[in-house]
Amino acid sequence: KDYRELDEHLLFASTYLGNHFEVLLVPGNWCFENIEAWMPGNIWLDSTADPEFAKDWEPYEGRKKYADSVTGAYYAARLGVLEYLKKIKRQAGAIVFREITPDYWTPVGVWQIRENTRAAMQETPEKFQTLSEMLDEVGKRSISRVWEKESELLHRFRSREVFRQYIG
Repeated sequence: KDYRELDEHLLFASTYLGNHFEVLLVPGNWCFENIEAWMPGNIWLDSTADPEFAKDWEPYEGRKKYADSVTGAYYAARLGVLEYLKKIKRQAGAIVFREITPDYWTPVGVWQIRENTRAAMQETPEKFQTLSEMLDEVGKRSISRVWEKESELLHRFRSREVFRQYIG
């Protein structure tokens, strides 16, 4: 929280064992959200079901209680993001979106979430001028864009972007 804010939108991605991750870093103060989308046809949902979502988030001030929706996966994903931000000495708003596809046929534990997030953060990020441009790119690679409606932070980021455009 003592670092300067990131000055551009960065997008990272990783796919492993039927799990696809998109990590969005948005200029602003630290906040974090982890969203999981369980896609139909995976080990827990039959192919005719609707996607199921789980999410937890924290504002700049942090969480007061354990992340009880995404649980341990929340902290595993958060670690990789924080390691990256510490390395570049910046703070940002962060959303980790995990899409669990039908190719994920056996649970292997939160270690794969930690390592998938770390792997994403080690790649060269795609850079965008606006949140909208970044979301368009994520939409091209995701099975479902429904997660955008589920995100608490995305709503806040969009409002902030509209405000910035309004005031110039």
